[in-house]
Amino acid sequence: MTSPAAIDPAAAIPRFDGAITVPGLSAAVAIYRDAYGIAHVRAANEEDAWFGQGYASAQDRLWQMEMDRRRAAGRWAEVAGPGARYAGTPALKADILARRLRLHDAAKADVANMTAATRAMFEAYARGVNAFLSSGEPLPIEYELTGSQPEPWEPWHSAAIFKVRHVLMGPWQQKVAAGALLAKAGPAAFPKLDHRSPLESAVIIPPGGKVSQLFVQAEDEIREAAEALGFMSDIDAGSNSWAVHGSRTTTGKPVLCNDSHRALDVPNAYWQINIACPGFNVVGATFAGVPGFPHFGNNGNVAWNITHTSADYQDLYIEEFDGEVRHRTPSGWKDTERREETIGVRGGEPVKTETFVTRHGPVVHGDPRSGHALAMRYTATDQPCEAFEVLRPMLDSKTVDELFDSQERWVDPVNNMLAADT
Repeated sequence: MTSPAAIDPAAAIPRFDGAITVPGLSAAVAIYRDAYGIAHVRAANEEDAWFGQGYASAQDRLWQMEMDRRRAAGRWAEVAGPGARYAGTPALKADILARRLRLHDAAKADVANMTAATRAMFEAYARGVNAFLSSGEPLPIEYELTGSQPEPWEPWHSAAIFKVRHVLMGPWQQKVAAGALLAKAGPAAFPKLDHRSPLESAVIIPPGGKVSQLFVQAEDEIREAAEALGFMSDIDAGSNSWAVHGSRTTTGKPVLCNDSHRALDVPNAYWQINIACPGFNVVGATFAGVPGFPHFGNNGNVAWNITHTSADYQDLYIEEFDGEVRHRTPSGWKDTERREETIGVRGGEPVKTETFVTRHGPVVHGDPRSGHALAMRYTATDQPCEAFEVLRPMLDSKTVDELFDSQERWVDPVNNMLAADT
């Protein structure tokens, strides 16, 4: 590990001009930068185009990608140390929650379940990232500061990055807050304080006792999770999106606008790029580490953007456990999946933790050995998620209707999509 004073930041900037030879391409790929530093990828075929996106993202945002894949896998303390904080929360706490969520397992399942075409897209992107890693170009200074080296990029890392940025944007936090309110205020006062009528309430817990205290205890933990994993801890802040019909503009063309309310971060959550090949020519903003343009893009015929919306796609279950850590089901006690995990900690001793999965999903709060804990069922992790299957077809859309039809297999996060076509 090197002292920060001994590092020259300018020496960590990769080359953006000249030619290099890298493995994994079927033809030459050009990446040029405009006056704003935005990458423009030109490729002779689609796989090489995704390769170029992976390479350019590593040039611009490799450490951000490193941080996100480690946070998704519960390996952030391994390079940051136990006392390091992200948005005020210790890295080790964030890692324990990430291990509980098992996002890395879900991401691997997603990739294993992909169609051949979608998997090829993710694999080509990974080859592009790895080509940069093996190119001899300088790495971000954070690697030297932490005494770490990047591991090869794998396709599931891209899926994991997408999941870690959205897992706490669902109703999980509101349900914990509502549960804590019910536990503190009691069943008589709760309907007057909650915005839902009792019949529509998604929170059903027995009043008083250890069970209701789970929600009170979980409230602080979920707040820390929102900070530690880098999400919006206040998801009610919303986003804005609007469009103006061509009949009301001076050009006769529609105007599409968006104001995405993401937590402030450096670098920004989104990354701009233009990718062109014989199959498509798209400019937009995406996540560094993820191929395609899931949220913001323009293919020359149709443009799209998203805002976050609310839907009931995350459920919390109060699980009851016996002395053998089996959980109660309608048909009796069932075995609980258990896994012992070891979390590496830079500058400290490894920390052992145990994670549990019930029939509903992973235990996200509480200790099953105490008799009760909360498990979460989540559409993006309950079974292999097919959302990534829309990333390529949506680029072929020529109209708003075609774009919306291409989203049929989208799963998470739940968004409002606004679009305009020419």
